[in-house]
Amino acid sequence: MEIKRSLIISTVVLVGIYCFVSYFDSIEATDTTPHEGTSPNSTSLLENKGEAVRATPNTADTAKHDTSLFMSHNSDVNVQAGPTSHKKMHYDDEWCVAAEDLSEQDFYRAQQERGEWLLERGVAFIDLDLGEEVRIFDKPGLNHEHVRPYEEASLDELKRLANQNDKLALTTLIQRKDAEIEVKSDAASVLLVLGDTSFGLQTLVLDALMRARFEYEKNQEVNQETKRHLITALALVEYGLQRLDTMALNTYLNLVREDDFGLGNMNPEHLLTDEDLNQVSAVVNNIKSNIDASRLTKKLPPIDYENYPRIAYANFNESLGQLYARNAKTLRQNSRVVSLWSDTYLQKTPCVERLTLFTKALTL
Repeated sequence: MEIKRSLIISTVVLVGIYCFVSYFDSIEATDTTPHEGTSPNSTSLLENKGEAVRATPNTADTAKHDTSLFMSHNSDVNVQAGPTSHKKMHYDDEWCVAAEDLSEQDFYRAQQERGEWLLERGVAFIDLDLGEEVRIFDKPGLNHEHVRPYEEASLDELKRLANQNDKLALTTLIQRKDAEIEVKSDAASVLLVLGDTSFGLQTLVLDALMRARFEYEKNQEVNQETKRHLITALALVEYGLQRLDTMALNTYLNLVREDDFGLGNMNPEHLLTDEDLNQVSAVVNNIKSNIDASRLTKKLPPIDYENYPRIAYANFNESLGQLYARNAKTLRQNSRVVSLWSDTYLQKTPCVERLTLFTKALTL
């Protein structure tokens, strides 16, 4: 049981590290001085001159279809979510809180499958050098063992492997302090095409927000270009939620906390109109179209051509529980933006309610 308790705590540790990485990366992202070799107006997979920002009937219908599928799947997972009974459940049952509902054997299975699912989505932490007293990289879900060989590679070798679409090399490159900003942005775009929703997506959200801030400070006004970057950032967050990942949203919330420094007066909650916010879903579909076009050249199936495993929904629910437990105030302060997803991806189901209380109890 001591081992099981360690695994339970590691779940909370993982989210804490997510916030740790997001927080310190966000400080770097708020530097509004363009880095050498990076133009604040350069185009990318996400932002091209032909990007249609406003919704068309087709893109609006697609967005509704995506939401419908998501809610159907997530409702199936939560049908029997409720107070824990004395009888333990099997992995294939409709469990909610793994540590409370599952037998010990099935709990270990859930932890293993969770780590594999997160690795598939790009979660693999390099050593953050937090000091000898903090040795957490052998914990489940951090997947440090998969990138450990890449940490020792030279930057040139990493770039060579990244050019061959090596996902672990790309993931390591994004986290390396000695990698140039433009190299990280390029790696993030490639990772997005390969199915990443963690470090790659997080990097692109930060990049879009940095571009918005640069545009604003250059012109001393909120122009359409500034809004375009802000809308792109929110669309990337929504794309992550569609793919059952809250890492981009956590990154965004870390930047818009009113009691912290981050975006400051660049908060989309205050700068974007309701009409601007209504464009987010259309931009999500443009992003997915661009991703699919790039995947086609790599002989990969469309990004939505995927059946999510059982653990994907369970992990997403855990993430939502932790989100509500840790960010309630920030969610309230950004209610206009959050309302884009509160009835769909951020729906507080009975299971999410349980997981919220579970997280709060662990962190008391």
